[in-house]
Formats: sequence, C-alpha cells, structure tokens
Amino acid sequence: MGRELELYEDIYDKKFSFGKNWELYLKNLDNNKIILAKKSLSEFTKLKSFKGKTFLDFGCGSGLFSLCAVQLGAKKVISIDIDENSLNCARYLKKKFKINDSIWEIKKGSALDIKFIKTLPKVEILYSWGVLHHTGNMWKALDNMNLLLKKNSIFYTAIYNDFKGIPFNSSTWVKIKRFYSGSNIVIRKILDIGYILLIIVGLILNRINPYTYIKNYSKIALRGMNFYRDIVDWLGGYPFEYASVEKIKKFYEKSGLKLINLRKTNREGCNEFLFIKK
Repeated sequence: MGRELELYEDIYDKKFSFGKNWELYLKNLDNNKIILAKKSLSEFTKLKSFKGKTFLDFGCGSGLFSLCAVQLGAKKVISIDIDENSLNCARYLKKKFKINDSIWEIKKGSALDIKFIKTLPKVEILYSWGVLHHTGNMWKALDNMNLLLKKNSIFYTAIYNDFKGIPFNSSTWVKIKRFYSGSNIVIRKILDIGYILLIIVGLILNRINPYTYIKNYSKIALRGMNFYRDIVDWLGGYPFEYASVEKIKKFYEKSGLKLINLRKTNREGCNEFLFIKK
C-alpha cells in the first residue's frame, strides 16, 4: 500500500470510531460471549492459564480480551488504545468486574509512537488482533510491536488477508471503506443493509440458513462477536491495509520471530498468527 492513507489517530473522532461501535457491542455482552472469547484466546495461544504472565493488549477495542486475560490468571494486564471511546469500554469492564488497578492498567497510546512504546514493559504475551492494519501505517506498527517482546515472548496478531478474488478484492475494499467512514449516518445505514442483504444471498446460495447463521454468529465467529456490530466494524474499518501470510511471516522472521500457530483465510478476513520471540 502507498502512503495515501490517513492515520486512524488523526481521523477517528471526525469519521468512524471503532470505540463507538464497541460501546454498542458491550450493551449486549453476556457471560456466554466472554466464555467464547476466553476459549478462543486460550486455544490459539495454546495456554490453558496465563498465571504469572504479563499480557499487553495493543488496540484493546472493547476491552473484552483484556478482561479474558485477567480471568485466565495474568498477573498484569495492560490495555492500550488511541481511541478514547475504546479506552472507555475497557474502563467500563474493569469497573463492572471490580478488577484492581494493580492487575489491570489502561493507557492511551499509539502503535506508531516509538517514544510511547519504549515506556512500556516487555511482556510474555502481546496481543493485537485486527488492529495494526487500521493504523494507517501498518508496517511501521508491525515493526514497533517487536520492541515489546523479550526472549520466549509470544505475539498473537491478526492481519487482513491480501484478497484478490471476486467480487471485491482488497484494493476495492479500501475505496469502499474510505467512502463509508466519511459518510453520514443515513448513508452508512443504507450501506449496512445492502451488505447484510449480500451476505444473506450468499448464505442462501451456499444452502446455509441465514436466520440460524446470524443467531449463532457469536459461536461461528469463535470470538464471542456480534453479527451487526461486526458488519459495522468491517465497513467502517478505515484506514485499511492488508498482506499475505507469506509477507507477514517473512517480515517477522527477519526480526527473530518464529511462527508457531496460524489460522488462514482464503477471503477478505484476517489471517491469525502466533509468533514466538527466539
């Protein structure tokens, strides 16, 4: 991608805010979604417990996975986001579940700010799911994450796949997302409905019951997510960058990281990576 992208930290309060979408998501958060999210985190990291470990959630969004890390036993959790609305989500969960300041710390900061990153401790578990490709400078953000890792640290991240298929490839989605994020609420609602109808048609053509799919979406998505909030998240997610599995793997191998777990997609979604610092 070229540098025509804006930086999320410069535009989120004027255009699309992930944090505002997460605030609406939390209104329907229940224990079943927390269990699903916690299970997905534990299974992909291959850790049944985070006991005695430090966990840093860079781009904490709803704060849900920071909460999961606390519940998995992490001795210290640090949640970071540049979006004040997302930080409010994390603060809400921290207060709701009565978690002590000594265990859960919440900070405002950018994945592109090296000075800020150097003030943070190196941790055993670094988590940044579906975040760094929205900064507006993905490769710099990816590179900066390496500063938070020490020997044998693990890094769980998810980056949008470089999709070249039909009908919409990744470069087309950049244009759609740019338009959506800059539109008013009426245009966004129309685009939301149009995209949902496309999904329903696709499900029917693949002989999948749309009602059942949407009803069970939190289980299908594996991470306790919500169907409509994920639609908004996808359409509004700008800036938007992407990369193939091979590019991400080679990029981090040069920095001394080894890929130890991978969940690939063959469409527009995220490839999930688990690296270990050697």
